[in-house]
Amino acid sequence: MEVARGARALHPRLLTLLQAIVEHFPGRTIEIVSGYRPGTSASRHAHARALDLRLVGVGHEALRDFARRLPGAGVG
Repeated sequence: MEVARGARALHPRLLTLLQAIVEHFPGRTIEIVSGYRPGTSASRHAHARALDLRLVGVGHEALRDFARRLPGAGVG
């Protein structure tokens, strides 16, 4: 759903996955690296179903390993 020109609301499932990450790494700041990317219809980013993120103070490997355990999460 487009909420403003060129901006989309995140898919509810993506918000559920983000909540799981927040609960697993409490108190960490989430930095969104890349979110909605219009254009390529095959990309989950183009449908607001994916985003790239990092957590301040959490190593990429720790975040990746946790995210891979989430059901249906794609981790690149």
